[in-house]
Amino acid sequence: MNTWKRGLIILFILCPVFPLSASATVNAVNSCLALTEFLDEKISLEIEAYSQQQIDDMREGLNLYANYLKFNVIREKLLEMYAGNKDQAQLMWNLFFRQKNTFIKHLSQHYSVTKIPSDYSVALKRCLEKAMPEPSQVAQPIAKTLQLMQG
Repeated sequence: MNTWKRGLIILFILCPVFPLSASATVNAVNSCLALTEFLDEKISLEIEAYSQQQIDDMREGLNLYANYLKFNVIREKLLEMYAGNKDQAQLMWNLFFRQKNTFIKHLSQHYSVTKIPSDYSVALKRCLEKAMPEPSQVAQPIAKTLQLMQG
């Protein structure tokens, strides 16, 4: 087999790796979005465990962070992944939406305590390491949310 054919075979073998690597990053961020939305839903129900001001502060941080993940991270990465093809990016977004809802459902089935467990604050902290908003209107409220959850 000549060098040209070997190079072509290697190229075909390696090409799928690049989109999978990019989608793994998007998958991780989508899981963070699911966690954020799950926590927002649960915190809104924890009137006995937190003061109304704490709930409002945490929900503000979680909502701002969720919007940041949706529009500044996931959407941009999908558009980049599909070279600006909005239709392809939308199809993948729809898949991520279903995946996110399944993840939230799974978390809801295993949630049974009255105060947010420390596991969730650790998971949120890991999400912030994966997709930390630059100093902006998002960074401060989500940092406060994390602090309230750990306190």
